Amino acid sequence: MPYAGDVTLSRMQLHRKLKALTNQSATEIVRHLRLQRAAELLRQRSASVSEIAYDVGFESLSYFTKAFRDQFGTLPSAFNYHPQRSACSDCQRALVSASAY
Repeated sequence: MPYAGDVTLSRMQLHRKLKALTNQSATEIVRHLRLQRAAELLRQRSASVSEIAYDVGFESLSYFTKAFRDQFGTLPSAFNYHPQRSACSDCQRALVSASAY
């Protein structure tokens, strides 16, 4: 994720731009991308749930579990191993748009 200084916008301008483009804050976008990565790793069964949670940047396993359940509707330990999906298109558009400024 680009920093506000990298795109010549103030922190607040970047926040407003991301919110306008995606209807999500920068924090929500980052959380969504982290959870998408966690889902990919869970599909690959590459590590335990707690290792994946920490690998993708969550410091609290209980918060990771809550956020994962909110996004995917299931606990990470019971996650269905569906074919890999790409990251959210709104998130990708926001990152591309933000880097253009």
